[in-house]
Amino acid sequence: MFDWESFAEEDDDGPDTYLGAARECIVGEYDTWPSLQRGARVALRDLGGGRFGSTRSGGDPLDEQGSQQALDYVRGTDFGGREFLFVNLMDAHMPHTPPEAYRTTDTDEPISDVTEYNGLVATAGDGPDADVEVLMQAYDDSVRYLADVYREIHAELREEFDVVITLSDHGELFGEHGVWQHSYGVYPELTHVPCVISGDRIENAARAETVSLLDVHRTVLDLAGVDGDSAGNMLLDVPDDASKKVTIAPSDRTCAAEYLGPNPRNREKIERLGYDPARFDEELFGVAADGAYGYETTDGLRVLGETDLALDELLEAHRDRIDRRDTRDRTAVSDATRRHLEDLGYA
Repeated sequence: MFDWESFAEEDDDGPDTYLGAARECIVGEYDTWPSLQRGARVALRDLGGGRFGSTRSGGDPLDEQGSQQALDYVRGTDFGGREFLFVNLMDAHMPHTPPEAYRTTDTDEPISDVTEYNGLVATAGDGPDADVEVLMQAYDDSVRYLADVYREIHAELREEFDVVITLSDHGELFGEHGVWQHSYGVYPELTHVPCVISGDRIENAARAETVSLLDVHRTVLDLAGVDGDSAGNMLLDVPDDASKKVTIAPSDRTCAAEYLGPNPRNREKIERLGYDPARFDEELFGVAADGAYGYETTDGLRVLGETDLALDELLEAHRDRIDRRDTRDRTAVSDATRRHLEDLGYA
């Protein structure tokens, strides 16, 4: 779809901006109708207050909730027979600002003012300047909203696609281990995330084997018949007979998690506020194997579960395998994207 926010960064001519963008939606190589619908929502949003591309006004997100945008897009798109769709839903990400109808938090302040804080700063100091119960309830409300909308998104995707993979990239901390949000460490609450594979031929089953998010990459490549290098394993046992059920069959192996330090912007902010950032510079690793999870902290290795495996040795083996690359020269993004990444704490 046409990127209205990035367009406005380059062309801020008031009402003429909308006309120019609408023209691009029609003459450019975009999905015209969904792009125009998106533009109409942006225009209505901006009439309610705030400049084109801003993020908040009066405590509520100016922009429509992302999962609702995704639902509109899926409903309005005629997918072909060989298509891949990636959707990143951020409604359960901080700042936790669910729609008004879903809010059960008890606060007189705008919800975004309460739930928006820097996780590393809170971890370095005495926690966020907000009621922890309010923060946790705002998170639960956001998750509940996302779950409701995603049921509809998932139903639409199942009508259009042979396979739908649903997963999360990380969890969230609310003071457990003295840590806030998800910017530090490899604690179990951050690394143990859902992964669900749905399809007409896929058996209805839950598996306890350890899998990695890297396995999703290998699985997508194999299902699509695409050659490519991958560090993951295929998660499905696909029989030759198309009438048979597909078995979810992850292989027994170890999976690693890694924390390689804060991004420079967060580190500078911690130092600027008078805290010592050295604690956050230490690289931390975790390894899951045989029903147990060993994870490093600044106080040493901790183990969740029981296993006869030497998790410390497995962890070191994974650490030695890491291919380190410097990507600092490949970070050019638009101003709109940069602001969005800053709002999320990633830049």
